[in-house]
Amino acid sequence: MNSFSIAILAGGMSKRFGSDKSFAMINGKTFIEILLENGKKLTDDIIIVTKNRDKLRFYDDVAIVEDLLPIQTPLLGILTGLYHARHDRVFISSVDSPLIKAETIKIIIESLESFDAVIPDIDGKIHPLIAAYNRSIFEKLNIFIEKGNLKVRDFLSELSIKYIKSDQFLMVDPDLASFKNFNTKDELEKYKIDIQLKNISDDI
Repeated sequence: MNSFSIAILAGGMSKRFGSDKSFAMINGKTFIEILLENGKKLTDDIIIVTKNRDKLRFYDDVAIVEDLLPIQTPLLGILTGLYHARHDRVFISSVDSPLIKAETIKIIIESLESFDAVIPDIDGKIHPLIAAYNRSIFEKLNIFIEKGNLKVRDFLSELSIKYIKSDQFLMVDPDLASFKNFNTKDELEKYKIDIQLKNISDDI
């Protein structure tokens, strides 16, 4: 197995989605099941970060941990993931991005090198929750949050970051599906319809 950890952030409020995204279905599987299946191909250290461990008690072959602090910010998920990771390189994945490919994860994690973080930049949009972080930034992030700073972009400005453009992923993910996240059920249903139409078109 590769020497890096994967932390899946599943502690969001899911207000816009209307229900827990972890258990939303796509291709006959829940988001969390898909992420775990892909992750287990790459590493033996997978952490699910949540605000309620009980809801994920069925997954007893991975570490299920609760946020270190009672606040709401993606930074806290990253902090908690770094804290519990067994390896220095940590891949962060939000649960609402279930289509990320194992090959995409490899490209990101292998680019970390001496940087604090590696973050995809897809057509001008950065993806800090589909990214790799060096565990050495834990203390810096902890202090940042303790001071009441909760914005992801503000913290990123303090790091040495390698940004990876979309063309670096096209060979393994031509549609860049890895970077598709679902914020609402309408977005998910539209995606399912688009895939059905594409499959029909391919069969013609």
